[in-house]
Amino acid sequence: MRASRLVGTISIVLGLLLSAALLLLNFNPFNFAFQASITITNESGREIKVTPMGIAEGNGELYPLPRHQFSLPAFPAVRQGRFYLRSREALQFSYDWDDIIFTSVVIEAEGLAPRELIIEPGAKVENCCYVPKNVTPLVTNLDNLPLARPQAIRSVEEHSLSPRAVLLWLPALGPVFLLAGSLLFAPSFTRRATLVNSDA
Repeated sequence: MRASRLVGTISIVLGLLLSAALLLLNFNPFNFAFQASITITNESGREIKVTPMGIAEGNGELYPLPRHQFSLPAFPAVRQGRFYLRSREALQFSYDWDDIIFTSVVIEAEGLAPRELIIEPGAKVENCCYVPKNVTPLVTNLDNLPLARPQAIRSVEEHSLSPRAVLLWLPALGPVFLLAGSLLFAPSFTRRATLVNSDA
């Protein structure tokens, strides 16, 4: 009984801490201040995978845009690239533009070398960061698009999934720990109530 109460106490304390971290990370006003929305529409007549890319502040390297799983709250998404689009489908999501400039879309299609739709050709890391005027790119004839740059292809392969986002999702376990702790405490409370009633 004492062991279960100890585990229950630890679970509740851990749950409270994780829940507080969840609120701090995902309801932070700065997350809302730097949100932007983009919509990519596939009019190529083919099934494709798209990865919106940007130049990161600091090192100037290309990375997939830091997508939000939800706009409110601003949860970071684990998947950042290689989104499947059928013909005439559109992809819409919000991202954090605080440290990145949306510059291009890498497009992959079966039997075709990766292409790159340039959104902001003059983007420079020195001017970081801002939201470009074109946030509704239209993918049309893939044969007319240039081949994707090697660094863009490499970044898509390495960063389409975000391990950092997985870590930021851990605070979402707070309510789970709270529930587990409450359930572990419940038998001791029930037993006490039974004893009190028996004495009465």
